[in-house]
Amino acid sequence: MAEQLRQSGIENLGDIEWGSHFCQFYETIQDMLELLVPFFKVGLENNEFCLWVIAKPLTKEECIKALQRQIPGIEKQLQQGHMEILKHDEWYLDKGRFNPAKVIKAWGTKLEHVLANGFDGMRVNGNEAWLKFKDWKDFMDYERELNHILSGRKMIVLCTYELANVDATVILDVAHVHECAITKRKGQLIILEVPEIKQLKARLKKMNEELAQKVAERTGELSDANAELTKMAADLRKLSNHLQIIREEERKHIAREIHDELGQFLTAMKFDIAWLHKKQAATDEAIGERLKALDVQLDAMIQSVRKISAELRPSLLDEIGLEAAMEWHLNEFKKRTAIAYSFEENGHYLQLPDPAKTVLFRIFQESLTNIARHSHAKHIQVRLTLEKGGIGMTVKDNGKGFDPRILNTTKSLGILGMKERAAEMNGLVTISTLPGRGTTISVWLPLT
Repeated sequence: MAEQLRQSGIENLGDIEWGSHFCQFYETIQDMLELLVPFFKVGLENNEFCLWVIAKPLTKEECIKALQRQIPGIEKQLQQGHMEILKHDEWYLDKGRFNPAKVIKAWGTKLEHVLANGFDGMRVNGNEAWLKFKDWKDFMDYERELNHILSGRKMIVLCTYELANVDATVILDVAHVHECAITKRKGQLIILEVPEIKQLKARLKKMNEELAQKVAERTGELSDANAELTKMAADLRKLSNHLQIIREEERKHIAREIHDELGQFLTAMKFDIAWLHKKQAATDEAIGERLKALDVQLDAMIQSVRKISAELRPSLLDEIGLEAAMEWHLNEFKKRTAIAYSFEENGHYLQLPDPAKTVLFRIFQESLTNIARHSHAKHIQVRLTLEKGGIGMTVKDNGKGFDPRILNTTKSLGILGMKERAAEMNGLVTISTLPGRGTTISVWLPLT
């Protein structure tokens, strides 16, 4: 809501507020021009866009000549779009008829354009000499509505009415829908103020100020609430990251215990059974067969223990690196699903920090799980590359794809988990898919 006063350029009127709406009654074209040229002059001097809507008998050429006498370089200002001169039918009429709703909307659109182009506001004159009796009531309703529209907006509107076309009743109608009326009598400028309009503008101004205050207060409350939510989200992400680290450490510990401790016990048992088999097979065939079956079961158990240990956390991930762990997992994946794969990487023996290796591997695991469950793919392509100060990974399948809108539903918790894992390291996960076109999951993590 602009409070700044603006120069009116009109003798004895002084400074006026944005949102002012007043009128002029004139007897001669000269009377009208003596008021309007200074009115527009100060507008142009104060970075206001000026719009002059004229009516017969005044012509555009006559307006420019009148402006030239007081405003040097007015032609350049017109060329640069600081001022426009339009005929009344170009602004007020729609297919030859006055359309108040369209004109009101046009004022708003014009003002938005003016402000967007760096002007402080807009200064307007409309000559109403074109009005016919059939349009009079609609135009007075439009003038009343304009009082409400102008309140709080960076516009100043001066309407001009030719005295030869109006009677006393019309003068009263016009005066009462403007905050003041200006006319010349015996060469003297007379300004008549209308208390009702000034009171209305004062009430509207107060309402706008109160509304602005409430909006400011509410905006402050929302800003505080948003800051609190942002802090809570950051805290939850830190907690999630901490829990992921604890979980990975626990997985590593359990995997090592299973692989080393339980694996050793099972291996020792296998040796003992082999020894018993040698001792008993020759004397008791039944015991020999039973020991042989037990040996087969023990082999299966050892394989199962190794598999569980690897699924918890592949030792290759810690001992050799991410690429080896991914290749091993792809091999196991192919055995289980019969889905062929290709693996490409351009950073042999990457020295990645443990958190980055873990995040990439877990996202990779989740991607393959989703492919096995949903894609009906025949082939997957996996790439691991160094790029843009970080490491990138893509997992692409040639399956049936899916509707991307699913990503915004609760059915995509696995994908949400992948995105959260990457976000914990300031990384990014993007998913490209369409029904029948397969799916590509891309991951990028910074390495700084």
